[in-house]
Formats: sequence, structure tokens, C-alpha cells
Amino acid sequence: MGPVSRVRTAVLPATVLPATVLLVTVLLGGTACTQQVSGSASPGATTAAATSAPPSTPVPTPSPTAAPAPATPTAPAQRLDAGPVADGAAATVSGTGPATVTYGVGAFALVTALDCTACTADGVLTEPGRSTPLVGGVAPWSGQGLTNVTDDGTVAGELWVLAQGPWTLTLSSWNDLPPTHGPQTVTGSAVIRLADAAPVFRFDWAPAAPGDELWARAYSNPAPEEMRVFGNTEAYSTVVETPMPGVLAVRTSGTWTVTPGG
Repeated sequence: MGPVSRVRTAVLPATVLPATVLLVTVLLGGTACTQQVSGSASPGATTAAATSAPPSTPVPTPSPTAAPAPATPTAPAQRLDAGPVADGAAATVSGTGPATVTYGVGAFALVTALDCTACTADGVLTEPGRSTPLVGGVAPWSGQGLTNVTDDGTVAGELWVLAQGPWTLTLSSWNDLPPTHGPQTVTGSAVIRLADAAPVFRFDWAPAAPGDELWARAYSNPAPEEMRVFGNTEAYSTVVETPMPGVLAVRTSGTWTVTPGG
């Protein structure tokens, strides 16, 4: 066996940092960060690791409570008969308080005009199976609505007057609506006939107060089944692509202007 060399391990003197400099390593948020601190280290002094504060528990935000749904209206017990309605022959009935009004109508749409200017509370005019009223308002009020647009034969129907105090309801054919020409400005709910020929019309609306809403239907003659519905809850302007002449039914308490041709 040949000679075996020995590996000598050199013992190096310990390196001493100057007393004026101390390197301290702390954990900040889980990341090592080295800071240089001036001053002398006290004998036997120890460096404590920084402890981060536990994360705060978020406070849940309560969900808003939905407003209860309005009660579904039911037929008033008081029953009144307006009689038949025909072109050129309107029917009128008067009453006090909630009432179910029956009527007979031919093959045309029915314009419903409720005069509630003597009513003592807010009210609406609606009909069975309808999710929104034909017309309504804040007492005292009056307005027009439109129903029975697509019926093609003589029918018997009923309307529900949900009002307090005296009122008068007039039912007529939309064929008896007077023609209008040029821009028309109206306040409240109304049904008007636009007689000017135009491919479109412009509609501008300003609500009467916060909470007011617009709901409108436009029918083009001679095809009333081609209906366009539009509306809003804020001040609103639009161009409606429904050819005129035709009929426009608007439900609101605000003021609106319709301009044939845009």
C-alpha cells in the first residue's frame, strides 16, 4: 500500500463583527428582511422574531331586504254594467268606490277613459289577468288606457275600477280617436292617433316625480298586431321605428312629446 496523505483541517480564528454594527434578520410578513442597526450589542442579548398580528375577520354586509310584493288585485264585489260599445257609440258608467264594470265590444280596440278627479285616494283601472294597470294615478287624477287590441269578434269583458270616491268611466272604439298632426305634448296617461305618415317617430319623456315610470305601446295601421313596447324610469328620449299613421298608448304621470318623423 502506498503512502496515505493526511488532510489537515485548518482552524480559522472566529470573525468578530465590529461592536458598532449588528446584522439582524427578522421575518416581516413571511419575507426575510435584513436591517442594519447601529450600536453595541449587549452581552447575552437575544433578537426576538417579529410576530405579525392575526388577520382581522371581515364583517359580513347584510343583504338588503326585498320589499314585499304587492297584493294581487281581486274583482270588486260591486258590479256595474256599461253596456255595449260600438264605433261612434261610446258607453259611460259612473260609480263610487271599487267596482267591476262589464261591457260588450266589437272587433276593435277599446279606449278606457277614467275620470277620477273627485277620488279621495290613489287608484288604478285594470282587468282580470293583467300584470300592470291600464291606467292609474295619484288622486285627483284622470287618464286613458287601451285594451282588447287583438280581439277580432264581439266579446264581453270586464274592467276593475280600484278607486275610492266617485268616478266616471267612458269606453269607446279606437276608431273614434281624433287624428293629430305634427308634434304632440301631453301630460299624464293618454291614447292618441298619429295621422302623419312617417317611418319613425321621436319620443321624449320627463317624469312627474321620483318613482314615476313610463310604459308605452305603439301600433302601426293597418297591422295593429305589430306592436312595439318601450319605457323607462328616468328621463328618456328615443326614436321608435314604428311606421305611422298609427296609435300610441302611454301610461305615466309625467309629460311627454311625440314627433312624427323624428
